[in-house]
Amino acid sequence: MNRIFALIYISTLISCNTKNENEQNQNINQKDTLAKKNKSEIVSQKEDDRNEFDTLTNITSSLKNEFKSFEIKNTKDTIKEDLNGDKISDLAFFTNNNDKRQIFILDGKSKRKIKFEKYTSSGEMEDDFSWVDYWGTTKDKETFEILIIDSEIAGDTIKKLENNSIFVRKEEVGGGVITYLNNKYIWIHQSD
Repeated sequence: MNRIFALIYISTLISCNTKNENEQNQNINQKDTLAKKNKSEIVSQKEDDRNEFDTLTNITSSLKNEFKSFEIKNTKDTIKEDLNGDKISDLAFFTNNNDKRQIFILDGKSKRKIKFEKYTSSGEMEDDFSWVDYWGTTKDKETFEILIIDSEIAGDTIKKLENNSIFVRKEEVGGGVITYLNNKYIWIHQSD
């Protein structure tokens, strides 16, 4: 009878050890799989970071030809800057509204929210800035403006900037500058 109990006991031990070994092997396999996945994600993140760095380098290089002083922002970022010269910081931000991305400026002093609209070359008002890839600020006191007459480029001119201004851009296309002049925000066109 003791032999039967001993055989059952030994069988149980062997079974438990085999089960534990299987669980350990499974855990090791899961850890290996997770490590490979994490390594793949790290490599992918490094590639994304490198691409983002290359893009930022290209953008910075391009903007150095246009502005002496500038700060680049992501379109998800709110700009906090004295835009109207009253020595109080204003806020500028994008909002999404009915498939449009619009720019709003919140006056720091009056707390009045202004939706920015620009005139197109055909004289119509436009408030959709879905095309913008990035934006930022400049403290420059002058910038260039591309003159459009009858939907054709007629040349360019230098435009004075009295206050800190916002630039909006689409990569490799251009954009414009939003500045406060004569008690209102205006658009200075800077693309073909």
